[in-house]
Amino acid sequence: MRKNFWMYPRVMDAWWYELSGSGQKCLDFVLRRTWGWEKSSDRISLSQFEKGGGGIGKGTGLSQRQIITAVRELERKGYIFIKRQTGKTNEYSLVVQKMHQSSEKTATGSGALNAQPTSEKITHTIDKVPIDKAIEKIYSLYKSLVLPTARLKTADKEKMKERLVEFHPREIIRAMTNFGESEWWMNNPDIPKTIGWFFASDERIDKFLSLDPLPPDDSLYLDGQVKR
Repeated sequence: MRKNFWMYPRVMDAWWYELSGSGQKCLDFVLRRTWGWEKSSDRISLSQFEKGGGGIGKGTGLSQRQIITAVRELERKGYIFIKRQTGKTNEYSLVVQKMHQSSEKTATGSGALNAQPTSEKITHTIDKVPIDKAIEKIYSLYKSLVLPTARLKTADKEKMKERLVEFHPREIIRAMTNFGESEWWMNNPDIPKTIGWFFASDERIDKFLSLDPLPPDDSLYLDGQVKR
């Protein structure tokens, strides 16, 4: 029973409920390729997540879009850290708890393996563009693509900032475009088309993005620009 096994953190027993099925698969895959080989990190491509490679199984069986979403979930919740370098495969490592030197209390964080709080709030810039300017640009495009009479309220700005934690502006613009080009959604009188309705949740953005997503090999993903 002890011979053919690899290290898996027992603390995860208490945190499986927090992960989606695809998130759990991708976390296990990262665990296998890092702790499973007594390494602190490993470079893992999308195709390896999908189909395996390097003599370790046959991958997760997820689509590349599902993998991108799952990895983003794990990073946002503080389970993994991703080192991104243009032109190189992303390097993945686990985020583990550390003890304060002055006490026996663990550092606070949002994930089960977290060492420090992850950024759940949007930074002041996105790709070096001030966040307020990015929001104004998205608002202007929303009026052009969806609802010319749309108004931008203070509460709407806060919702947009929340969505920009999870999605890059290019993904949001793609979602807005899909919404505006859908006859069913646009012609349905029961569907609100306000800024507040569209940006109400990550799930809503993801729903419209999935109608015609950016390709998995889009430079946005390859260059590691999804997370700020």
